[in-house]
Amino acid sequence: KESDIEYELSNLRAIVFEITERCNLQCKYCFYGDSYNTHDSRVNLDLNILDARAIVDYLIPKWLSKLNTNPEKEIFIGFFGGEPLLNFSFIETFVLYINQVSKNTGLTFRFNMTTNGVLLNKYIDFISNNNFALTISLDGEAFANSYRLFPNGKESFDLVYNNIHLVKQKYPDFFERNVLFNAVLHDRNDYISTQQFAWREFNLN
Repeated sequence: KESDIEYELSNLRAIVFEITERCNLQCKYCFYGDSYNTHDSRVNLDLNILDARAIVDYLIPKWLSKLNTNPEKEIFIGFFGGEPLLNFSFIETFVLYINQVSKNTGLTFRFNMTTNGVLLNKYIDFISNNNFALTISLDGEAFANSYRLFPNGKESFDLVYNNIHLVKQKYPDFFERNVLFNAVLHDRNDYISTQQFAWREFNLN
C-alpha cells in the first residue's frame, strides 16, 4: 500500500550510490569481467551529482516526518563502483552537500565506502577527516591477492599493501576504528589464512 511505501522511505537508513562504472583494476573474478555474461554493459559512466542530490532532497522531508521512528535520525551514505575513488570529485562535492544538509536539518549522516585501495594514499586525508567507514578489498598475502590485477597484467598487491600501512601509520585511531577488509575467497586463498594475514599485518579482521 502507499502508506507502507511512505513508512519504509521515511525510515530508510542507508543509501548506496554506484558513483562510477570505471575501475583501475581488472580482477580475474570480477562479476563485470569476461567470466560472466549476466551483467549490464559497462561503458565507464559516472553518476550525475544532481541526480544523487535529487534523491536526498526527495527523502529529507520524509526523514523529518513523524513517520520516521528512528530516534537518532541517522542515515548511512555509501559510495560504490567500479572504483569510487576514480570519481573523487563526486564524493568531495556530495559530502560537503550532505554536511550542509545535516546542519540545516539536524539529521545525522555517516559515510562509508568500498575501495580497492589503489588510490588511498591520494585521498585518505579527506576520508579520515570525514570519518568514513572504510572497507578495503584485499584477498590476503601476495599470492592470495594475485587475481587482483591492473589492466596491464601487473599485480596490485604491493601498492595496496603499502597504502594500507600508510593509512595505519598516518591515522592510527581512524584505522583501528573505521577500517575493515573485504576478501573474495577462491582457489589461491582460504578464510583462515586470509583472516590470519589481516590480523598479523594490520591487527584487523
